Amino acid sequence: MPYMKFIKLLVKQAFPGKSWQRGRFFAIIIFLSCIKGFAFQQSKPIPEDFVKGRQILKKVIEAAGGVEAFGKIDNFRIKTESKIFGNRSTIELTVSETVKLPDKTKQVFELANGHRIQVLNGETGWSKTGEAVADLSNAEKREMKRGLFRDAINLFKRFNNDTELSVQYLRDEVVKTDTLFILIIKNGSGEFFKLYINSKSYLIEKKSYHGGGPEMVILATLEEIYSDYREVEGVKIPFHTVVKANGKKFIESSVVETEFNLELGEGFFVRE
Repeated sequence: MPYMKFIKLLVKQAFPGKSWQRGRFFAIIIFLSCIKGFAFQQSKPIPEDFVKGRQILKKVIEAAGGVEAFGKIDNFRIKTESKIFGNRSTIELTVSETVKLPDKTKQVFELANGHRIQVLNGETGWSKTGEAVADLSNAEKREMKRGLFRDAINLFKRFNNDTELSVQYLRDEVVKTDTLFILIIKNGSGEFFKLYINSKSYLIEKKSYHGGGPEMVILATLEEIYSDYREVEGVKIPFHTVVKANGKKFIESSVVETEFNLELGEGFFVRE
């Protein structure tokens, strides 16, 4: 409802009959106060570190393929050969993850002694180990949601449309001869992670956040270090990733297969 029409309605109720004429003066005062308050809210400046953060991230997206290219991605599948480094042994596995943006993912883990499927389908989730099917716990669903939030393709795709997405420039960091821009990415729920951007290439060199470490029950500072960027269907993705937990090498992965915009059946994420 337009401001003046709304104010008139309020004043008519407050000043019935002829007193409405006397109330017109009050209507004008109230109306001007509303406009003044609205203008103040609209003109409130955005902090410089947030402006700079979005400017840097925009350049990151352009360096990786551009807003238009990422906007065309509906879903994707990335298959990796990975190693998990434990305290006593190293586990080798193949991981295939299919993501349908913005909130669905299916992960298939192939190990020497069997396989596991883990699915997040919006607000629901399930897993399958061998022939046993079970619901995901709330903690498992939460971690998978966080993983989707941190995913670079998902971030680049929603950059222009997610009004709750906060991008803040933190500081520069010099590593050897390279300068890295550090950004803090935060969503409406308060979840956040850091991106370390190469100031020359504007590609992401590292991502850091808190999550489950090698013991899974212990909260760790995790760092994903990216290298070997290659262009696939117009976008650049890192083909090599090393994950460190509290500074110690935890996972190493190499991409062996990538696919975009697959024909996924309606039941692809539905519980088996």
